[in-house]
Amino acid sequence: MRLCVVLALIFALMPSMVAAQQDDAVCRAAFQSSVQSAASACASLDEGQVCLASGVAQSTAFPDEAISFVQPGDVAAASAIQAVTLSASNGDDEAGIIITRIRADLPAGQTAQLIFFGDIVLENLATPPLTIPGRVVAGANIRDLPSAQAALLGSTAAGSIVNIDGHLPDNSWYRIVLEDDVRGWIFGEIIDIQGDLTLVETVELFDGFPAPPTQGSPLRAFRFGSVGDDGLCSPTSKGGLLVQIPQGIGEATLQVNGTQVQLTSTIFLQAEAGGMLTMNVIEGLGRLSANDVTRVVPTGARTQIPLDANLMASGQPSPPEPYNADDVAVLPLALLDRPLTPPPPVHADVLNSTLGVPPAGMWNAVYNLATLTCPDGFTSPVDSSENNGLHTLTVEAGGDELVITDTRGDMRHFTRDDETGYRSMFSRVIAGEAVPHEIRLRLSAPGIIEGEQMLSLEDGCVITLPFQMTFAGE
Repeated sequence: MRLCVVLALIFALMPSMVAAQQDDAVCRAAFQSSVQSAASACASLDEGQVCLASGVAQSTAFPDEAISFVQPGDVAAASAIQAVTLSASNGDDEAGIIITRIRADLPAGQTAQLIFFGDIVLENLATPPLTIPGRVVAGANIRDLPSAQAALLGSTAAGSIVNIDGHLPDNSWYRIVLEDDVRGWIFGEIIDIQGDLTLVETVELFDGFPAPPTQGSPLRAFRFGSVGDDGLCSPTSKGGLLVQIPQGIGEATLQVNGTQVQLTSTIFLQAEAGGMLTMNVIEGLGRLSANDVTRVVPTGARTQIPLDANLMASGQPSPPEPYNADDVAVLPLALLDRPLTPPPPVHADVLNSTLGVPPAGMWNAVYNLATLTCPDGFTSPVDSSENNGLHTLTVEAGGDELVITDTRGDMRHFTRDDETGYRSMFSRVIAGEAVPHEIRLRLSAPGIIEGEQMLSLEDGCVITLPFQMTFAGE
């Protein structure tokens, strides 16, 4: 009797399941037709141009700009477009697709290709260029980053006038505009500001690197998001943004929905107001930075960050995880300069190894001979009381934290120090005195951790104890 009921339910559901599969197949065929039409509509596109490839668009231009951007084949300057609402065209169900090429911060002659598709809204946050003059009061070097150790771009003589378009929050460095829209940085103490500094950008730092200019660089800064409740052929495959740069030329940097996005090849971004901004890495490496946290994401993985109702970042990016294959199933990949097929989601073990996260379990520790080093140059080997043996390691906070319990039962908490390393700082009482300790760990190869423990003594001497841990199983 029970079998009969189950079979009856299956047969009752089959028509709707078949219909859903047919609808999905029809939708995907229509989408690929839109992609083919888009390829011919925007066959020739120069740097700094935006092309409506398919669907319909409602657009708004910046003041004093005039554009015609309503039907497939229309092309406008990226610097002229302030906002666009993109959707499928009425009657023929052709998906909305916009293609643009921008230089971003790439070398001259290289461009990033951006493909917006689906039902989306887009606002260009890269405002027209605005500069104020500054007089150089002493000969100054011009560097590519706000640091005295950064690469030298050139120099300028005392009395020269430079065009300033940005500054750090503490005014310690000013960003200036050079030839060919190249930006450089000058030390703040040798610049006499000749205008209203509030008129130019305050440039925030992300892990020591300045955010890209939002002035005078078309579409390097924007916010976008999907609109409507329906997905693109399925609820999980909503529209979004494909970004690709040529391989082997470094990284491109964009400001997207209040975050800093960096890529070395190809990524797919999705965004929903009040939901998430998701960065899926199709090829190469991606970085997503916001609110003092940077996530490095390898191929086949993703990171997410919550968005507020205005499509701006309202939290921190999540630890990388394998992406959802359905999210990258319906993409206009044929429109890319270098078409490719999305790889399967990265395996969790491979992801952790790539990101320098060791697997949880038992690790066998072997300590080497310690060395005493003093400020006067004196060095000497030192006997260590550290005991070799099995240590227990647990992974917390998505790989951002580790807890290691050694053979004596001592528990140490480690936090991520950089992309592949961890650090723990504490004090241990030795001979009645609290001695500062620092331990650094790095996953040097799958299943191998290289470590170093440092003890700082009152006389300035440091005892360094190197060790190695090998994975012994869960």
